[in-house]
Formats: sequence, C-alpha cells, structure tokens
Amino acid sequence: MELSQNIKLGQIQRPTLKMYQSLKILQASALDLQSLIKSELNENPMLEEIKPDSETLSLDGLESGASTPDAQKAHDYLLNIQTQSESFEEHLQKQAAMEIKDIEILRAFLFLQNHLDERGFLEADAFECGTREGLKKQNLEKALEFMQSCEPAGVGARDYRECFMIQLRQKRQENSLAFKILDKAYELLQKRKVKEIAHMLGASTSEIELAISQIATLDLAPAKNFQTEEAKAIFADVKFEKIGGKWQAFLTKEYLPKLAINDSYRQKIASGAISKKEDKSYIKTKLRDAKNVIEAIEKRQSTLLKIANVILETQIDFFEHGIAYLKPLTMKSVAERLGLHHTTISRAIAEKYAQIETKLLPMRYFFSTGYAKENGFVSNTSVKDEIKKIVKSENPRKPYSDLQIAEILNDSGLNIARRTIAKYRESLNIPPKNLRKKEA
Repeated sequence: MELSQNIKLGQIQRPTLKMYQSLKILQASALDLQSLIKSELNENPMLEEIKPDSETLSLDGLESGASTPDAQKAHDYLLNIQTQSESFEEHLQKQAAMEIKDIEILRAFLFLQNHLDERGFLEADAFECGTREGLKKQNLEKALEFMQSCEPAGVGARDYRECFMIQLRQKRQENSLAFKILDKAYELLQKRKVKEIAHMLGASTSEIELAISQIATLDLAPAKNFQTEEAKAIFADVKFEKIGGKWQAFLTKEYLPKLAINDSYRQKIASGAISKKEDKSYIKTKLRDAKNVIEAIEKRQSTLLKIANVILETQIDFFEHGIAYLKPLTMKSVAERLGLHHTTISRAIAEKYAQIETKLLPMRYFFSTGYAKENGFVSNTSVKDEIKKIVKSENPRKPYSDLQIAEILNDSGLNIARRTIAKYRESLNIPPKNLRKKEA
C-alpha cells in the first residue's frame, strides 16, 4: 500500500516539478537564467556546456505546447519551494501560496504582482489591464486586498497616502491620530497646514506635529528593502535593429551558455559498463531532467522571439517615429495571436529587456491599454509621456492642476478623467500642483 502511494506521489510530483522548472526558466531574467544554468551544470552530470563553435541548439520544429499538470498541483508544489535568499517577488509569492486557496484569485494576485513598480506600488492601470486580459474584477479586488495585508507593509498601495495607511493598519493603529490625519486631512497634510488639521480633528498643534513626525518615519517604498545595494546587471534578451531599411527582431544569445546532453553515461549503460539498477535509474532520471532543462530554455527563447515579432509588427510606427506612435497592445491579444495563454505572455516578458539602438527598454513597455483619439488610438504609455511634457513645460510659479492637465489633453483629442490624470501623475512620481509650485 505504501509503495503504491509513493508511486502515485512520484507520478504527480515529477510533472509538477517539470512544470515549475519550465515556468521558472520562462520567467527568469537573463542574469537569473545564467545562474540557473550554472546550477544545473553543477548538479546534473548529464548536462554539459558546449563550445561556441560547436553545433548550437535549434529552435526549429519546437512544439508549440506541452502537457502540464493542473494549476492546483502547481499551487500545492509552490508551498514547498525553498530559496536561499528570497527576492521581493518570491517573498510575495510564498505568502500568496500559503494563504490563497482559490486558483483564480492566485492568478489575479500574480498578475497584479507583475504590475508593481520599483517601490512596490500598484500601477494606476493595473485593474484595467487585468480585466482586459480576462481576469474578473472581483478576483482582482480580493487579490489586492490580500496583497495589502502582506509583508512588507505598504505593498500594493496605489499612492503614498494608501501606503502609509496600510502600514499603520498592520501596526493596528487605525485609531491613532496619524491614521486620522491621513484619512481625513491628507490634502491639508500635503500643504503642512498644521493649525487647520488641529482644528478639523480637535487636537492640539503639538499633537498634530507629533503625529506628522510619526508619519514621516513610515516607509516610502516597501519594495526597496529587498533590493541589494549592489546594482543588478541587466542584459537585453531581444534586439530590434533596422537592417537594409527594415526593422527586425533578434534574440540576444551572448549571455546564454549553450547546453547539450552528455552522452557518455548513456553509452556506458548501453555497453553494460553500468549494471546496477540504482545507478541506471539515477542516470535515467538525470537524463530526463537534462532534456527538460534544454527543452524549457528552447521554449523560453522561441516564445520570446514570437512575442518580439508581434511587438514589431504592431508597433512599427513607434520604431519609425517614436513614443507618440506607441499603440495599445494587451497580453491577451498577443496570446490569442500566438495560441498561448495570456499568463504565458506575462511570464515570458517578466524582467526581460529589449535593446533598440542605444536604448534599453523593459518588454512590458510595449504593452498597455489605450484611449480613442480622432486619428486612432494612443497607448497609456503615450499619455503618461504627454503628462510629463505638460508638467515640464508649465510655469513653475503657476503649475497645472490635474484638471488643467486633463483639459489640455482634451483639447488635443484625448478625453481622460481628472482622477486618471492624478493616478498617472503619481505613478510617474510627479508631485501634486502645490508641491511643484515655486515661490518667486
């Protein structure tokens, strides 16, 4: 009975492990993939690195899909994954895996995680992008609610006010004066109107000053705590180059060691040099693992190139004329064109960069929703760029309000709400009007 159970467990674990490894390789940055390959080479004698002048891995004939276990098994396996030093992403994923039982909410959580900026703040259009990618709003809301209960405190906030309130809430200080200031008098706080705040909340000015000093100790960027002091190297996974007057997409392979199967052990089995059942089983297991690694790397590269070509086809005007011509593009639409799931696209472009001449851009840069304009559509990224230009050109003594920025954009044919302008402005780390104003 025990043996039977062990066999069944092995049958479940192996494909789950294969799937997890495949997803890990797909999602890995260029630098992380280097480290992962090095680890596999050290641990698996069936893998070997071949010299650059040897025959390279071919992507030709790669199958478009592979069988995977169901999402629940992947979720269960995630609980048992151990890491030597957790990244910010891994830290969040571990918390989600331990607490979120609903697979659809977990998917929404992972989607939102991919829309956190370097501070740990949720991007302004994350929900809009999520619903366009087929995720239910209620699942996104539940996922965000859980995210805002995670450590580090403040993660998942949409602005500084919410970030501070989350931190105080986790400290169980919802009844504190600091929390009340954030909740009831945040605009006055931004203007540092201590007397008005004191009058509004029925407190003394000294009490308000003390509460403000407490707020000043709160974390402005929760995710920064997970970033090492040493800068992380960034490699371009994809290059877009104009050759002979035509833009083309290429994979950058310089950083990627070339792998092959070490056939010497398999030959020893065939010749009878290795006869022990245990040794044969070990070698067969390692051989299978080696093939899985090579297959996963090939699939990663193939998927990246396919996505890059769709980007190039869709955004050709951007490549020719610049950011103002960046079109709306969703992961769901790319997934449909390639016959993949939108989460595969999300993982494939995570922490990946594209080189365009001298520029290095995250691949997520090319994905955004958009707004209708008289002559077509413009992307959210283009809108944000317009906001930056408007703020840069304003009179520093009379800066524009969010409403005025919205009116300027409306005059150019873009009908965008003031609240949306405020969200985009905050995501760009642009202070509100009163904090941008410079006295004569």
